[in-house]
Amino acid sequence: NGVVAEAVSLKKENRCDGLCFSRCDRLSRRFDAALQIALDCKKNGLALRFVRENQWLKPDDEPLQFVLFVLQAFGVHTQTGISMANLQEGRRRAASEGKLPGGAGRGMLGYTLEGKKFTTNSFINIVDEILDKALRGESINGITRVLQGREVRAPVSNKIITRATVASVLRNARRYAGIWHWGGYELKDLIPARISEEQAERILANLKRNREKSLGFGKGKWLTSRVVCGVCGNRYALNTRGSCVCLRSNPIVAQPPCYNVRISWRRLSFTVWDTFIQLMTGFDELELFVR
Repeated sequence: NGVVAEAVSLKKENRCDGLCFSRCDRLSRRFDAALQIALDCKKNGLALRFVRENQWLKPDDEPLQFVLFVLQAFGVHTQTGISMANLQEGRRRAASEGKLPGGAGRGMLGYTLEGKKFTTNSFINIVDEILDKALRGESINGITRVLQGREVRAPVSNKIITRATVASVLRNARRYAGIWHWGGYELKDLIPARISEEQAERILANLKRNREKSLGFGKGKWLTSRVVCGVCGNRYALNTRGSCVCLRSNPIVAQPPCYNVRISWRRLSFTVWDTFIQLMTGFDELELFVR
């Protein structure tokens, strides 16, 4: 988006005529984003060129040329989805064989993943201290205050450690016990354990107990007007103007409806794209859309 905006501003100064991409999927691997970029370029008089496909899309091209571009972008979008599905299947197969799936292990504090092997780094001493304090019953906030008092810094950002860093370590206690849950599989003996499985369960039970206490009578959580149904587990807001986090699988079509739907950009983007495909029943409709 930043590149397109810069190109539009340069076009106004007659310093840019268009954008060049090595291939179509470099425009965007998401079809809806590619379509929006193409429309913006057409609207602002910018040309698009894809080197590998040797294809041009000029502002004064006929709508049929734009239709061909849309179909080509859709083909790239579909092929990307197939490739991602194959990749996910390969990861599931690796997990079923007791191997670490591709992409797993990143962001685990105290460890560095090299190939398929975990090695400890300099932050592991802080991780050990956090786990030890948690085993002695200290809370996330208490541990954070102690570490901040010593000005301990996070490994990547090099900023003073925050509550989120401590919580990330404790909520992943089972991983520090050498157990990795992925896709319904329990992978063991892949991570150098720092604590036992029984100690990890104690830490998680303590976190759960502290959370239940924070939701007790007289706490600030009651002021949010959120209630949890004991039958279905859904969250509801007593005040429809308040903030409601709907945990149902599809809050847009849920019954009874949620009056404060929160939906991720990815799901909203897919919904818009799916609606567009359903309405695109022929070239005439697409040509009308382009015009």
